[in-house]
Amino acid sequence: MSGVTLKAVADSAKSDSAHKIFIGPTNDAYSTSLYSSGFDTFDYRVEVKDGNLYLAGGSCFALQYCVNLLRDEYLANGLSLDAGLTLTGSAYGKRLYDLEEGADVRIMSNNVWQCDDNQSAWKAIGEDCSAEVRSKGLAAVYMAYNPDVICFQEMSIKMIRLIRNELTKCGFSYKLLSYSSGGDADYTCILYREDTVEVVERGYHEFTYGCNGGTKSYTWGYFKHKTTGKTFVALSTHLWWKSDTAEAGSEQMRERQAAEIVAAMDKLIEKHNAPVYVMGDFNARTTASSYKVFTDGGFKDTFDLATVYAHDHKGRHSCNAEGFSREASGETYKAQAIDHIMLKNGGDTNILTFNHARPYFYIKLSDHYPVFVDTVLG
Repeated sequence: MSGVTLKAVADSAKSDSAHKIFIGPTNDAYSTSLYSSGFDTFDYRVEVKDGNLYLAGGSCFALQYCVNLLRDEYLANGLSLDAGLTLTGSAYGKRLYDLEEGADVRIMSNNVWQCDDNQSAWKAIGEDCSAEVRSKGLAAVYMAYNPDVICFQEMSIKMIRLIRNELTKCGFSYKLLSYSSGGDADYTCILYREDTVEVVERGYHEFTYGCNGGTKSYTWGYFKHKTTGKTFVALSTHLWWKSDTAEAGSEQMRERQAAEIVAAMDKLIEKHNAPVYVMGDFNARTTASSYKVFTDGGFKDTFDLATVYAHDHKGRHSCNAEGFSREASGETYKAQAIDHIMLKNGGDTNILTFNHARPYFYIKLSDHYPVFVDTVLG
């Protein structure tokens, strides 16, 4: 990757053309020896040797931490990278990706794949898809991106406990918005940062049609942003899952569920006049009639609203009881995505970025990549 510039390393006190780090050839003898020793997912190493700067790590998260470390600790303070410098450690539990410049909040949606126990097909290939293992990877993603609100689908009581334990252990303070009879988590629960937002009002509903044992529902919170005082609604939902081929009338079921959400959110808009974000696993592409229920109801897709960047990817890959695919196809959001973030009554809202979190280690965590928006509140 000779000549590639990592703009994220630019010293914020300098012009954008100064203080970049260039990635050079990585097949030299020392790079080879570094990686032959092996790196765990979050382990990193920064080293200056023979006039070269080496950044090494077990994932993009580890490498990003190297970049942030050089930018924030060395370049920003005018420190030199002297011969013999060696920095090692773990990027686990670190915030890595800041909000888009000017944004107030980051709102994320993630279907986490409800699977608490390791599966035989995974055991056969020496892998582990249990909640104990996957929760650590998921927590790493939430800490790296540190959203103000995380809307879940297919969440289990066991998984949310494990995720919250990891977040707390690493110093991230998230509160749970949930309506489980067990007092822990419904399938569409929400986590929110208590340092940046507070819940003013909340609600939960299991769909009248196609509830599927409570898994198909929605949870919402009416939030106040502590810094700006602005308010918004975030709703997490999971619509009926089968195709019409598998079960006739399935798309009509999703239409009914979408209509229930639109009607409920119209009442909240009438009450609070706040922007409403509806997000989750719709099990419907942008061409589906159930998706059209939202757009006919005045909701707009934040993919279309993004003014700085919109990641055009379908946002999912194969990961289930039978195993996982090691590469996601290049299919686009418009053609294949079923995870969406929709906005109604946006007012002066400015959606800056629409993005997916896609570190390579995520292929073993869920079949849905986290999708998120960085937004200026309206």
